[in-house]
Amino acid sequence: MKKFPRLIELLRETMNLTLGEAEALTRGVEAEAVSRCGGRDKVVRRAFALRQNLAVSRLMRRYPAAADKTVYATDRGYTGRRRVLIHDGAVVSHGNQQWETFLSSLNKYN
Repeated sequence: MKKFPRLIELLRETMNLTLGEAEALTRGVEAEAVSRCGGRDKVVRRAFALRQNLAVSRLMRRYPAAADKTVYATDRGYTGRRRVLIHDGAVVSHGNQQWETFLSSLNKYN
């Protein structure tokens, strides 16, 4: 049987699961943690969302004066899941591209 050590570690780290629960989750077994959290797909989705939250918190520590412009970008047509963080005119959460370039690439402007 194929093992997924990175996924198991991610699940253990973000969901506070035991090793057995995380391994059972990857096997598709309806373990207590899986049924309690709403199913395998929901647990994996939540684990990856929590991973994104960790990445955003690291960016916020690196750029403490960054402004969160996710709501504004969503109003302009942004449909991504990642937060939009602006620091000194650059979108630090999306590869340090310029804010104007980022806005021009959104759906409403195309």
